[in-house]
Amino acid sequence: MVDQAQKLREMVRQSNYEVMDSYSDREYKEDKTRGKIVTISSGECGVDRHNIMLNLAITLNYLGNKVLIIDTNMDNKNNGYILDDKLPDFNLFDVIYKNMNIKDIIVEGPEGIHLIYIGQSIGKMDTLNEKEKKLFLDKVCSLKNYDFILIATGYGINKYVLKFIACSDEVILLTNSNQTNLKDAYSLVKVIKHFEMRNSIKLIVNNIKNKEDGEMVCERFRNATKRFLDMDTELLGYLYEDTNLVESIKMRIPVCVKYPNCKFSMCMSDIGKKISCETHSNEKEVNDIRWVLNKFFNLFCF
Repeated sequence: MVDQAQKLREMVRQSNYEVMDSYSDREYKEDKTRGKIVTISSGECGVDRHNIMLNLAITLNYLGNKVLIIDTNMDNKNNGYILDDKLPDFNLFDVIYKNMNIKDIIVEGPEGIHLIYIGQSIGKMDTLNEKEKKLFLDKVCSLKNYDFILIATGYGINKYVLKFIACSDEVILLTNSNQTNLKDAYSLVKVIKHFEMRNSIKLIVNNIKNKEDGEMVCERFRNATKRFLDMDTELLGYLYEDTNLVESIKMRIPVCVKYPNCKFSMCMSDIGKKISCETHSNEKEVNDIRWVLNKFFNLFCF
């Protein structure tokens, strides 16, 4: 296990250079259309990351950003909400196995956001040969002009969750006051730190009753991750418990669309503004989806 962990750390450190080698210098320098890759995770179940991702995507869209969602959830039950009961007919790997164009598998969701579904086909990433990888990445190369690419990971802590975290420009961790969910979130941070993937994460505290409740959860979590893991945690914001959220889910309409002035939507608006402002004021080059998937291929298999 120690050898495996050391190998993984080394692969994470080297993966950027390996992926950069796959681009020509000209291609990389002239590609000014790269979007910021944000992975949203929580560890185990209990925090509604897909609903939060959807409303964050819509909020970022309202702020003038073009947003692509990559849904890695292996259980289809969440996609009906995102797509208003229209499950995607195709997934990302149909560009290889059915020779489809990448744009043909993009589904337009609420308020003009775009979505690509991976789901249960994610395991095929480990089985592609070099020719298939090249074909896959060449087709994915056409996915440009997105300001944000949001990835909500599936449940649990597995190699695919860790790969997407390692590939991202930013990781947003979701938690709430539930002790089990706090432990799950802490466990994920512990694994991220163990494999030296990053030294800081962003935090959203969900389902709070009041500001004091959110501050208490944030402070406890931040203190624990800093003291025991030496991991910095930046608070992005709180999301209030809101009956309007429950009603909007029943109607299968995103709460930010149905109830834009409710507590949840206003909090999400503040979070979206913070993320958007940070991105547009940051001069650091970020990466496109081809870069992410290429790095995904070059990262660990275990």
